[in-house]
Amino acid sequence: MLNVACVKVGTLYGADYVNRLYDGVVRNLQAGFPGQFVCFTDDATGLDPGIKVREVPKDLSDRGWWAKLYLFSKDAFPEGDRVLYFDLDTVITGPLDALAMCSVDFAMLRDVYRPGGLGSGVMAWEAGKCNFIWDDWRDRRLSGGDQEVIELAILAEHPAWETAAILQDLYPGRLRSYKVDCRHGIPKNTSVVFFHGHPRPHEVIEGWVPEVWKVGGGSGTEFIVQANTDDATLHDHVRSALKLACQWLKGGTDTRTAVIVGGGPSLKENLFYIRGMQLSGAVVYALNNAYAYLKEHGIQADAHVMLDARWGNLDFVPADHCIKYYASQCHPAVLKAAGNDLVCWHAAMTCYQSLIEREHPQAISLGGGTTVGMKALSLAYLLGHRHLRLFGFDSCYADTHHAYPQRLNEGERVLEVSMAGEKFRCAPWMITQAEEFKEMAPVLVSCGCVLRVYGEGLIPYLASLMKPRDVDERWIQLSTWLEGMEAPVGAEIGVFAGELSCRLLQKPDLTLYMVDSWKQGDGGDDFHANLSQTQQDYYLGATRAATAFAGERARILVKDSVEAAREVPDGSLDFVFIDANHTYEACRADVLAWLPKVKHTGFISGHDYENPGYPTWGVKRAVEEVLGPVEVGANYCWRKAIKDLS
Repeated sequence: MLNVACVKVGTLYGADYVNRLYDGVVRNLQAGFPGQFVCFTDDATGLDPGIKVREVPKDLSDRGWWAKLYLFSKDAFPEGDRVLYFDLDTVITGPLDALAMCSVDFAMLRDVYRPGGLGSGVMAWEAGKCNFIWDDWRDRRLSGGDQEVIELAILAEHPAWETAAILQDLYPGRLRSYKVDCRHGIPKNTSVVFFHGHPRPHEVIEGWVPEVWKVGGGSGTEFIVQANTDDATLHDHVRSALKLACQWLKGGTDTRTAVIVGGGPSLKENLFYIRGMQLSGAVVYALNNAYAYLKEHGIQADAHVMLDARWGNLDFVPADHCIKYYASQCHPAVLKAAGNDLVCWHAAMTCYQSLIEREHPQAISLGGGTTVGMKALSLAYLLGHRHLRLFGFDSCYADTHHAYPQRLNEGERVLEVSMAGEKFRCAPWMITQAEEFKEMAPVLVSCGCVLRVYGEGLIPYLASLMKPRDVDERWIQLSTWLEGMEAPVGAEIGVFAGELSCRLLQKPDLTLYMVDSWKQGDGGDDFHANLSQTQQDYYLGATRAATAFAGERARILVKDSVEAAREVPDGSLDFVFIDANHTYEACRADVLAWLPKVKHTGFISGHDYENPGYPTWGVKRAVEEVLGPVEVGANYCWRKAIKDLS
């Protein structure tokens, strides 16, 4: 039997939290409720009659998280029952049937802020398989919250136990963090939004949360876009393309800025910027009829991109000689009109995917989304571009749907969309494109791209709300400082999970020394110092995996920083980035050890300069004593050019 469980102990959460969670679970189990909803509590006042109440043992009622650990005891559920647990500050936004069928021995969330860390806000297990978690805590009364106790029991105390299955991996896209993914909307296919820290659901008074987090509330809206061409016709188009004697898409190493131009209404106000970027060396990719519009205004695009399968797109094929990146699903007349300029490609995850795998397995298929705009982002990345500038990506109506007349879009259904207090009028495909952009943009940034969206509309507004993760802010700042350097060689001191290293090495000519001891208790007073050696080894493995693609350009030194510096020749590096032990003594030693390694034309830099979250750290004092005043950039990054040292 399935037990959907929660815990309400103390006064932090009222009965309304339990009732709203219960209502969301019942509404989103489309095949019916295959079990019971159980609340472990010290006060059942106000709970819905459909909820089964279990009393929390008296000696646990003073600490809510201890009561959660009781769910792993042999007395909580009959052996062999399935348990699906939700923290009370969880909002159900879509179907739960797949989660309800979870059959692994134990699964929980991946912590969104700590690579390799676990999160206990949502868990699934088979009763009887995880009693050791309760037994460990009961026998030793370990300090800390439930998440720490469970994580240590899984990852450290029982090394023979298989690492917990990660729910986000078992059900991709179904479970998302409110802070990271859902502040401004619910991504497509999301079923569970988990909150952590503040805000809690009742503290969010605008946007989607009040509409969904209530008894009888809605679910995450998914707009189903009907294909404008039937599957059989798409298959015929692809079969026809496979017979062509044309070029097929291959990867490239073009590191110039890519300007990708859609046809949104704001395009007309931004032609000046496009022209200027092209004159400065950028490559212009025009989508659909945007090519003709640019030409009418004196801008000759370098390439043309199309995805749509309809015959009417024949009108968009330029007579000029330029590279024409057209999907294999385009109408055969369109591909024929492209002539010798055609470079063909397949759209990934389509109805004809099996046909491609069978008859053209060596071909590259472009993923990333369902619209030509999203495919163009994938195309630019594949060709080597890492600086992407988007124009005409409004994804909404202004007075019209495009900057120019386009009869293929006449008469389409228009919906009103609310996003963080702003309202937009959108066709369904525009909403889908915005949802896909929200998912795709962070992935591109994590792969080393610097992304800018110009103009007005839904996607530009959405982009303005999407604050990069801390590591992405550091990468963007460093990429700016590295502009103009050819084949730079650098060192990152303090690597942890290799996230920044991975982004740096996306620059194809960059070589990086990655220096970290990955040793227990070797990180000063930040949380790294409290990790077990098992966890440190995990992060070393994560670094190796994340940077393996770079081959010999990725040089890992598992050593103390000062010791590692002795192995690097003086004057051999173009840059150093220091983000290791943040105490005054350790940071000063790092700066002194690595300063001689940098060329006169390079720079020394680092992280956490005057970070207000850590007032006891000594980075600012150490850096200024050795280097004097420094340049301060995004996310508390600092830099000193060697030529500026007196």
